[in-house]
Amino acid sequence: MRSVRIHLVALAATLLIVAAHASPPAAADVEQARAAVGRAAAALRDFSADVTDWKFRLEAPDEARLPDFDDSGWKPMAIREPWRNENTYGWYRTRLTVPQTLRGIPTRGRQLRLAVGVDDAGEIYVNGELRQKFEWDSGGVVLTESAQPGATYVIAVKAINGVDDGELRHARLAVGGTEELTSSRDALLDLLRRAALFCAHDPSPDPKCVAALNGAAETAASAAANLPDLPAAAQRAETQLRPVLDAMTAKPVFLAPPYLQNVTPKGITVMWETAAPFGGYVEYGETMYGNHDRLRFASAALQAARIEGLRAGTAYMYRVVLGGVEGPWHSFKTAPVGGDAVRFAVWGDSRSDPPMHERVVLEMGRVSPDIAINVGDVVGSGGNLNEWVEHHLWPLRHLSASVPTYVAIGNHEYGGFGGPDPRACPPFERYFDHPTARSGNEYWYSFDYGPARFIILDPNKAGGPRGERIPPGSPQYEWFAREVAAAAREAKWIFVFMHQPPYSECWAGGYYDGEFHLREEIVPLIEKYKADIVFAGHTHDYERGLPHPPYDPATGSGNEAVYIITGGGGASLDNHKYHEWPQMDLPDHPANPSSDAADEGRYYQYHFCLVEIDGDRLHFTVHVVNPDGSYAGILDQFDLTAKDRRGL
Repeated sequence: MRSVRIHLVALAATLLIVAAHASPPAAADVEQARAAVGRAAAALRDFSADVTDWKFRLEAPDEARLPDFDDSGWKPMAIREPWRNENTYGWYRTRLTVPQTLRGIPTRGRQLRLAVGVDDAGEIYVNGELRQKFEWDSGGVVLTESAQPGATYVIAVKAINGVDDGELRHARLAVGGTEELTSSRDALLDLLRRAALFCAHDPSPDPKCVAALNGAAETAASAAANLPDLPAAAQRAETQLRPVLDAMTAKPVFLAPPYLQNVTPKGITVMWETAAPFGGYVEYGETMYGNHDRLRFASAALQAARIEGLRAGTAYMYRVVLGGVEGPWHSFKTAPVGGDAVRFAVWGDSRSDPPMHERVVLEMGRVSPDIAINVGDVVGSGGNLNEWVEHHLWPLRHLSASVPTYVAIGNHEYGGFGGPDPRACPPFERYFDHPTARSGNEYWYSFDYGPARFIILDPNKAGGPRGERIPPGSPQYEWFAREVAAAAREAKWIFVFMHQPPYSECWAGGYYDGEFHLREEIVPLIEKYKADIVFAGHTHDYERGLPHPPYDPATGSGNEAVYIITGGGGASLDNHKYHEWPQMDLPDHPANPSSDAADEGRYYQYHFCLVEIDGDRLHFTVHVVNPDGSYAGILDQFDLTAKDRRGL
């Protein structure tokens, strides 16, 4: 009997070893494969080559534009090497010889383009001829429609710096006629992205899928060295991904779990994204049991299911059923009609550190807001599609399945799309369903919830040497002027949201004091119509200015509104106070504009804001989250009384 027991124990140990080898891959294996996808995406992001051999001189004469100008004594200057001189300019020069191939693509007879980026505005000269002036920080010119290898161009770039540092941020040479390559690249990267998120979000990923993903990503990355091979490499990678593709279509796995958008008294939008297209329905009702309504939808990967015909101010249960697989039950509550109470959260700059963002979201969920508004920079680079899920929608899942959320678009959302004048952000339009009834677009918009009017702005669509702006006469400015005037007549409370702040006192690694144009052009409207609180981000800390009346439109001094910066949602925190605005109370330690060293301020913390309104009273609190995710208490709080706006 003893020998039998020994053999049984040995057999059990053997089975455990076999089971261990057959178990799902460790998280580290999945992360390794996802890192390989990230390398492939970075290598294939564009088909350009950096132009790096530049010479620089600060405030050189304008003759520096001429091709025969003597720059022999100029300093060699690297891309992204800043120079600090506000309200001045610097000249960059290089002699560019057309190569035989550019990243493996023959150049002869092709269009040749040069794209440059500076801080803040610039001029581009080719062989002494002015080819472009640009106020936005990026420009681009066509050097020739038919490139000849060995031909030489003298390039001069005048970088005009308004505030902070000046620099040449990038200079890239690209050839035209790459439409087939672009199409192959986009399809391949989208496939790799979905496969990577599928493996990461699948509760029990198959080891074969993880290995296949890793191999396909390496195949894609290797094509970057010889771009003409990209279509064939894309086919090889798709073949390698077959185990993943089969698994993706066999079971629905959420890349972005259900999240709520655009709540009204009678409707709400439920959105989600799966790795592969699935059809199904949303099941909903006032209780989890009994009869439910069903909203059916066609097969798609990214869904926006709009439910209408609901009762105002009513709690509902819902779940998403995909391919016959029932998801978990969640809840939502429709917006009230009028009413005196609302409880909402505000946070921002949640990009770049998804685990920290998730910790902030978990604490935000514990205070049970009715709605939540992010003041922008929800991704590190909008052109990196997987960041919309990984930086924002996935960490947000603890809150967004039951709380409708909104976003005031930030500058990082616009990043990564290329071109001299990016004014659109396709993923922003795909992933969000913002109310458009009043504005006609999802970039600036407004809505009512309870006794409050929420107005969201987008200062990113125009800019210049003195910062971002919403210029008078533009459609957005005229809409905002009408909207805030109407809010003064119709709403008890007015809240304005935008990513860039009019007033800021802190930053990291260089001077910043907020946006000049917003102070000059938007603040007068905010003050004229007595908005209650203006929320912004951009600066990664908490800053606050209570009313310092009266506001003087002639001088811009004083403020009737409260100005809040809430940029502690997950991005690396700022650490230095550069300026002292009379409109701002916090941070309350001394400013030091002559240093970039970290100071001892206590407002550089991860946090979110909570606003609780009950009739004519408002209570505001700021909740701090430690880097380890533990709750650190209340950083700041104050109370407001509703304003009398009669006569406006």
